[in-house]
Amino acid sequence: MKKKLIRLNAIMKKKNKGKLYLFGAGQEGKELLKYLKRYNISVEAFIDNNSMLNIVEDKKVISPEQFINYANEEDFVLISCMAYEEIEKQLQTLNWNNYMYYREVPDIKEYIIDYDIVQLGNRTCWEKAIRWLLNHKIPGGGISYSNQEYRAYPEVTGYLIPTLIEYGFYEEAKDCMKWLLSIQEKNGGFRDINNTKEFVFDTAQILRGLLCFYDDVEISTQVRKSIKKACEYLYFNMIDFGKKGYIKQYKENDNIPETILLYTLPPFKKAAKLLKREDYLEAIELCKNFYEKSDEFLRITDLTHFLAYEIEALVDLGEKEKAEGILNELFESQLENGAIPSYKNSNWICTPGVAQIALCELKLGKIEHAEKILEWFRSIQMPYGGFCGSYGLNAEYFLGIEISWAVKYYLDAERLYIEKWFDYNTKDFPEIIDRNDARYQMVIEEVKKISNKENVSKIIEIGCGKGRFLKNIVEDKFLVDIDGLDISENLLNYLPKQVKKIHGRMENIPCESNTYDLVFCIEALEHSQNMQQAIFEMVRVLKPGGKLLIIDKDKAYWGTMQCSVWENWIGKVELKKCMENYLKEVNVKVLDKKYPYMLAWNGKKYN
Repeated sequence: MKKKLIRLNAIMKKKNKGKLYLFGAGQEGKELLKYLKRYNISVEAFIDNNSMLNIVEDKKVISPEQFINYANEEDFVLISCMAYEEIEKQLQTLNWNNYMYYREVPDIKEYIIDYDIVQLGNRTCWEKAIRWLLNHKIPGGGISYSNQEYRAYPEVTGYLIPTLIEYGFYEEAKDCMKWLLSIQEKNGGFRDINNTKEFVFDTAQILRGLLCFYDDVEISTQVRKSIKKACEYLYFNMIDFGKKGYIKQYKENDNIPETILLYTLPPFKKAAKLLKREDYLEAIELCKNFYEKSDEFLRITDLTHFLAYEIEALVDLGEKEKAEGILNELFESQLENGAIPSYKNSNWICTPGVAQIALCELKLGKIEHAEKILEWFRSIQMPYGGFCGSYGLNAEYFLGIEISWAVKYYLDAERLYIEKWFDYNTKDFPEIIDRNDARYQMVIEEVKKISNKENVSKIIEIGCGKGRFLKNIVEDKFLVDIDGLDISENLLNYLPKQVKKIHGRMENIPCESNTYDLVFCIEALEHSQNMQQAIFEMVRVLKPGGKLLIIDKDKAYWGTMQCSVWENWIGKVELKKCMENYLKEVNVKVLDKKYPYMLAWNGKKYN
């Protein structure tokens, strides 16, 4: 497989004379072609057994026999339809071996930014998990149910959209959103994975995804209509305006408590506020009160996956004390390996339930038990990045099957853990930087270039920590407006009053485009969970002609000091090539000969 990946990589980067063909000109093939075009990857033609096709999406369609006559040994075929096994046999009969099923290929973005294919197996746990999701995204559809069933799951796709966006994969999330918009029923609801009927729970989880695109320029009009319809559906399915909850949803499955419907209320409440619907808000409060009085509410004997839905809903609805009480009871049964049994006194573990419990603790601002849970997750991850539904003796929840919602909740917990880790360890971060430090000298050199009385320039530090660089700039009275962004609110509290505090992530900077004359990022990119997207965002907020400066550690020196489990040092050439996708005059140099592992990259945004 490695040889095939290397060949494919070379073709995508135009490093050899080979051409890329897609076998399968149906809907999947069309969507894959659009995806490849987005990243400027050339496709020569479609191959298809349908002799009636001549041109599809401006690409010529040829038969397998014609392809064999045209092809040279450098060419490569990506199979772009579900009938993989049949096509594989057909290609083998034609003595053609340079092919792969496109779902076997790691995230195509990785090829664009020149990651080392040989090191694909040495990724962090979250990188592999993200790749698993992207590889299980169905072109033109949502996220696949599992690694064994190639069916898009509407409910899970809905609540995976915020996860994808948090990790910087906005366009992929939007593709999922467009599919969800296309399958909404006239009554505003969304059906289950079997397409049998609409469900309140499923609709509310898709509402979580819809809310992410409320202000998207391209699809906001359609999204807002969809949100309104989904809320109407939820409201219509309440009994007596919420006083008696929803119409019973799980009559046919006694294992699922009706109280998981609390998990519908946070997104419904957020949407109701946007729609300014006081009647919805009143009904949501009544509904919450109804389920909290139910005999099924917070039963320690329920499956952790279902119980955690209730706990997270309580946290999001402001009922933190109730959530803390049941969490403390669950943590009493935490195993030495970090996991928590699926039921009280059971001997197996429900994977998504454990991740959800970690997420709930982190939302409450604590990390002790969540840290142990995440260590367990890193130990049981499957080779391609997924997680089976359950583990242990007599396990019964999707045993041996990698499920998409287990990946979702692991990623959510891992993401929030990093933020809370910085909050928790605030005292260990430095507050002062010597003005003679080579890093500060590099920053100040760029600040001096733009500091003038006539036109006050704007600068921002991404991942500013306690603002030790920014404090010096303020004290030295440079004529610039200064902003500081960090994921930790605790760290932001240390910034001087002259600096605007911005709480956010570098993969999704909450600032207008073309705002800053200088963007700099000092030893923070190594903490990013999507380096390319972080660079894209830093360039986006730069003014045309503005300067981007990044100072960080060289990946070649990895292992010379102790690092956090999520930390990723950056390759000298890797980052330079990534920056060259967006900037001109990109340079990289060693900052100080005494510290050869510390590099500085800089470039200028095109006018």
